[in-house]
This record gives sequence, C-alpha cells and structure tokens, in this order.
Amino acid sequence: MNSQHTERDRTSIQKEVIWKNKSFVYMWLATIMYDFTFHVYLLALPLIIYDMSQSTLAMSTMRALDFAPNIILGIFIGVIVDRTKRKNFMRYSLLMQTLLLILLVILLKNATMSLWNIYIIGFLVSTFGYCFWNGFHSSLPQVVERNQLTTANSAISLGYQINNTIGPGLAGVLLVSLSYSNGLIITIVGLNIVVGLISFSHIKENHLLRRNEKYHNLNPFWVDIKEGWLEVKQNHRLFSMTITILCLNIASGVSSAVIIFYALDKFKLTSDQLGMVIASTAIGGILAALSAKKSREMIRRGKLIIFAICVGASGQFLLFVSFHWNILIIGMMLIGFCSVFINVHYQTLRQESTPAHLLGRVSGTTSMLMKVATPISFLSAGLLGEMIDVHWIFLMSSMIMTALMIVLIKLDVLTFA
Repeated sequence: MNSQHTERDRTSIQKEVIWKNKSFVYMWLATIMYDFTFHVYLLALPLIIYDMSQSTLAMSTMRALDFAPNIILGIFIGVIVDRTKRKNFMRYSLLMQTLLLILLVILLKNATMSLWNIYIIGFLVSTFGYCFWNGFHSSLPQVVERNQLTTANSAISLGYQINNTIGPGLAGVLLVSLSYSNGLIITIVGLNIVVGLISFSHIKENHLLRRNEKYHNLNPFWVDIKEGWLEVKQNHRLFSMTITILCLNIASGVSSAVIIFYALDKFKLTSDQLGMVIASTAIGGILAALSAKKSREMIRRGKLIIFAICVGASGQFLLFVSFHWNILIIGMMLIGFCSVFINVHYQTLRQESTPAHLLGRVSGTTSMLMKVATPISFLSAGLLGEMIDVHWIFLMSSMIMTALMIVLIKLDVLTFA
C-alpha cells in the first residue's frame, strides 16, 4: 500500500517538475505557436493551387510532395541533426521556412506565381519543416529527464491535437477576411516567434560534439547512415514497433485517402458537417494525449499498443457499417485516438532507448520506414475506389489491423515494459 502511494507521489512530483522546467515550457510553447500559425499556410496552399488550376491532379501532386522529404531525405537529415548543435539546426530550419514563405508572398502580390513555383516552394517548406521536427524530437531527451518523456510527449501531442481542432476553422476565417498573401504573413510572424522561444530554451549539446568539434569531418556520410540503421536493427523493441506502425500506416492510409470522398458522395455532407467529421479525429487525439501517461503507469507499453490497434480497427469497422454521418464522427474519433496514442508511446520509446548522439539518424531512419507506405496506400486507395464500392476499403483496413493485432499477440513481440 505504501509503495503504491510512493509511486503516485513520485508521478505527481514529476508532472510538477516538468512544468517548472523553463526550457521544456519554451519548447512546448514553440510547438503550440508553430502548429497554430502553420494551419494558415496548410489551408492557403491547396486553395491557391485550386484557384490556379481547378485540378485534382495538381492538388494531389502537392500532397505527394509534402511526403517526399520524409521518405527521400529523412535519413540524410537525421545525419545532419546528429552532426550539428540541435538548437541552431532548429532555428536555421525555421528561418529557411520564413524566407521561403516571404518569397511566396512576394510572388503572390506580384501575380507572378506558377504551379512549378508552388511545387518547389512547397517541397522546400516541407523539407525544412521535417528538419525542425526531427531536431525537436531529438532534442527533447536533452531537455527533460528520461522518466518525464511520456509526460512531455503527451503534453506536446495534446497541444497539437487541440490546434488541429480549432486551427483549420480559424485559418479559414482569417483567409476569408484577408488575402492569401496577407494570411501567410501571420505564419511568417508565428515562425519568428517560434525562433525566439527555441532560442530561450537550454538544450544540452551532443556529448560527442563537445568532445570533438570536428566530429562531422571524421566519418563519410554513408558511415553515419549505416550506424543509424544498425542502431535501429539492434534495438529489437523499437524495430518491432516501427514495423508495426508501417503496417498500420498501410491500413489507415488507404482509408484516409477516401474518407472525404466517401463522406461527400454517400452522405452529401455540407462543409460544416465535413469539418465536424475531420475535427473528430483531433478530439480522439486529445483523449489519447490525456490518457497516455496515466495508462503507462498501470499497464505495459506492449499491451497498450495492442489495445490502441483494437480501438483503431473498431473505428475502421464503424466507417464500414455507417448508416448516418454521425457514425463517421465516432469512427474517426476512435481512429484519431489510436494514431495519437501509439505515436506518444512510440516517440517516448525511441527517445528512451536511443543514445542521444544517434537520435537524429534513428528518427530519420524509422520515420522513412514508417512513411514509405503512405504514398503507396494513397495510390492503392484511388485504384481500389475505381473498382469496388468505397465502404469496402474501410472493412479491408479494419481486417488488416485486426490481423496485425492477432499476429502481435501470437508472436508476443510487443511484450515489454
């Protein structure tokens, strides 16, 4: 009984301490500001492309380019993160995004924009955005204690999901009130505030860099890439979770690619109703972020992952059997819960189990592995949607997730603390 009280007291103290850590608070506020103001850019870009082309192909091309940096450049960016001071790397990434958005505003105001301009700028903005987030997550273990990582990742995910709930609607209001170019200035100002917040935070330097300032000249690039890959392979728990999420991304990717079409085609939803369906995913994510830390205190992480997959499979099945658009809301909420819940625990596991000087490379390698299936899933969903009724795709996703859950239970590959 006393040990239970002691554990509870210790957890309570850890929660209090993390919010007294000024560096973490600055970094947390930085993510809030980044996500909040970036919604304006994320909404403006497809609208600009639509106004210029009225082409679904043009819009889907930009969507594919958003994923390209993660898949093509993730490993290389990870090496650079590990070779540099991560605070500076984050600041330079944000400043590059700022310069690119300033260029976008100038082109819009001068009416000299072309689709190729947008594709190039959009690709580069996504690239430096990935640079920022890789540097951020690689820095977190150097800001908070190891036993506070779940709390820290939950807090970051909570802020992200709240922004996803209110951000798109507010961004829409701003873009209606302002022009696209003036709306993008809000994102530019927000990015500069993020640079300031990151500057105020204290991030311990990579100990290898402190020991040898010329570390980045010691090894060829490919040696560092190989070192990161070997670290992932040797970390059996992390590798198992990475492959698990790869399979989940295949299942959820085909579903997410057709959900908007399905909602509009079958239920003839208005824009407000469609917004509610999309926002319900973020609400599920908020519930996941709030419960991730508490659940980890009571149950092993492997069992929590299997539970989350079960919740996600149930959400996909609800989309399949939906007879009213309100059912879509419940299904999307369960899917959002599954995604965020697993992400919080995965981020924490990766940060806990990876040496600090390898985190950039490990993050880049695992991210590439997890996301490589996403474009394939989008393409497969489009082809399947031409051959079968769309609602069967949700059943297929549910069955894939259920089969994955059964395999994990049978092989017992996720049984770890």
